[in-house]
Amino acid sequence: MKPALTIAFAAAIALPLFGDPQKSTGSDQTTAKPAAAATDTAPSAADSPLVAAMKRAHRRGRKATNVITNDTLKSAKGGHVSTTTVQRAVELPPAELTPAEVEAKKAQAEKDLAEKKERQEATEARIKKDAEEKKLRAARAAEAAESNGYEGSFDDAEDLAGPETDTPPPPR
Repeated sequence: MKPALTIAFAAAIALPLFGDPQKSTGSDQTTAKPAAAATDTAPSAADSPLVAAMKRAHRRGRKATNVITNDTLKSAKGGHVSTTTVQRAVELPPAELTPAEVEAKKAQAEKDLAEKKERQEATEARIKKDAEEKKLRAARAAEAAESNGYEGSFDDAEDLAGPETDTPPPPR
């Protein structure tokens, strides 16, 4: 089975090689062909850039395809297609950067990264400082709560309230 398949495959490949070669009888045909090809592929003024490029592609020997143009879109049935009357300008990607511009962008990126790192470190330091201050305030509040309140160990109210004076407060 395999040898038969291999022979059939080789014969199918070699078949075009044994066909009739194209005969050229004179120089008149060789000069006439390029002129005819030039008229077939020359883009008309109404063609869009894509249609003109397709016509210039020289698709010889390939299966014929339908060319999508504004006329074929207008005559198409069952499709919801619109056409345009104005061709927009083609937006090209930006040109490649020069080595000097690349170095400048790298330097700017490094500078931005350093600034971001400094801001992050400053934020972390501020957060740490705030957390320490919060702990300190909580410790002070706990200490004040322990020392300012009456815990029942003092029997003398004067020690807690302070000395009472019979003099009125000074005028304001």
